[in-house]
Amino acid sequence: MGKDNNASADDIWGFTALMKATIYGHAEVVRLLIEDDADVNERSENGITALMIAANLNHAEVATLLLDNGASVNEKDDWGYTALIIAAYEGYAEVMKVLLDKGAEVNEKTNCGRTALMLAADRGHIEVVKLLIENSAKVNEKDMWGSTALIYAARFSNPEVVKLLKQHGAT
Repeated sequence: MGKDNNASADDIWGFTALMKATIYGHAEVVRLLIEDDADVNERSENGITALMIAANLNHAEVATLLLDNGASVNEKDDWGYTALIIAAYEGYAEVMKVLLDKGAEVNEKTNCGRTALMLAADRGHIEVVKLLIENSAKVNEKDMWGSTALIYAARFSNPEVVKLLKQHGAT
């Protein structure tokens, strides 16, 4: 391909060719761009990385490619969201397993103190909540408003999540 392909050129939203290929889950294109030295940690206007995009869209194969080529697993966007927090919010256990296997910090917090567990509980993603607890998520962490995963699960009427959290010591 060569350096004149401009793989790191941004569009009007600050997305690169690598980010666009990630959006559509084009693993082979992602591989080609990486081989041509695309920056796997480049950030968009809002601090979003290709790995965060892969997590947001459940593209586990692309996430693996990015991580195997130096993507930072715990990088945060401008709101403090990591790829793991994004995947937990969306309920994507498959990509979360990839991230956790590559060292994602399970108890990382957003700028307002929310954890992956809180967001998964909020959305009623029982399998994701189980996965996070199995990976040492702290069930009684509080966000900046004093809310816990249990409060989020109760507020949004997720009885199965409430029961699971209680079984693991949530108060």
